[in-house]
Amino acid sequence: MRFTFSISLLLVGFLVQAQDNWKPMFNGKDLSGWKIRGGEAAYTVEGDMIVGSSQGRLNTFLSTEQEYSDFILELELFVDPTMNSGIQIRSHEDKYVFGYQIEVDPAERAWSGGIYDESRRGWLYPLTYNPPARKAFQNGIWNKYRIEAIGNSIKVWVNGKPTATMLDDADASGFIALQVHGIGANVAPGKQIKWRNVRIMTEGLEKEARTFPENIFKLNLTSDEKSPLFVDTEKGKTWNVFGLKIIGKILSEDTNGEYAVIISHTPPEGGPPFHVHENEEEMFYVLKGTFEFTFGNRKVTAKEGGMVVLPKNLPHSFKNIGTSEGITMNTITPGGMEKFFDEVAAISKDGPPDPKQVSEIALKYKIRFLTN
Repeated sequence: MRFTFSISLLLVGFLVQAQDNWKPMFNGKDLSGWKIRGGEAAYTVEGDMIVGSSQGRLNTFLSTEQEYSDFILELELFVDPTMNSGIQIRSHEDKYVFGYQIEVDPAERAWSGGIYDESRRGWLYPLTYNPPARKAFQNGIWNKYRIEAIGNSIKVWVNGKPTATMLDDADASGFIALQVHGIGANVAPGKQIKWRNVRIMTEGLEKEARTFPENIFKLNLTSDEKSPLFVDTEKGKTWNVFGLKIIGKILSEDTNGEYAVIISHTPPEGGPPFHVHENEEEMFYVLKGTFEFTFGNRKVTAKEGGMVVLPKNLPHSFKNIGTSEGITMNTITPGGMEKFFDEVAAISKDGPPDPKQVSEIALKYKIRFLTN
């Protein structure tokens, strides 16, 4: 009896200690300890909830004033199904907020619980790496997120289901933030996302950390895991988009999402419409023909052997101004645009796609077309 009683007391003690390690991040009264960064969205307190309301085209973030390194974060959220949002961790602000974002994606794509790198590398762990996890998030209910950031490991669960796991050494600490995504000029403001029961643990993490099922893909982006690549002559995935034949020679999955390399075959007078990438930097090398590149307020002519490097957020387009097919090699950093090509090619099988559909797909990948 005494032995059983002692064991029971010991277990109770462990449970009480674990509960004591959890600290609330929201006091239930006001936004003390939090700071708004970025855009124009509003954050208010309603009862035991923080409520974010959409406003303006820029992403807005309610961030902690304190920075965190290793932690376990749990919260619940309820989001308008037409919104997009995310939870920033180990993040920073220069001109823009940047850093790891745990996705909140109530749309049909259903990548909630994936890992995105805001204003830097783009998608790191889309749920194409873990398709069953797309069913973890449910619209119309409070969804519970658990995020473990310990050392160079980041693991995510949504409603108790494992969604993403990766190793990365880009950031060891930073602030935590609740995002309200920017909206288009024709979208009515005032859509809401609500958060509650936001709590964090920074001590005793080893005992509380959970393991991931071994059958789920674990992305490794640490610098010591890079290896050589050889691409055979016949290798490549082909898309036909915007009148171009595009061959993916090196895909994001080959480089842990760091970059992709494509070969574009462009007919005379062919080329994509004027557009801008919020995530990717592009480097073009002309293998054959003559191209006119337009970027910002400049135009340049690039012939065989010429190169053009275009940073992200720079509006640009290119056109084959020769009389025969032109070929370019394009290195895209970070990778991930292949998914955009997949979706556009899928709606182009029976002829030119609806421009509105293409624009909607592009926005999912933070690409905007600037012509009608």
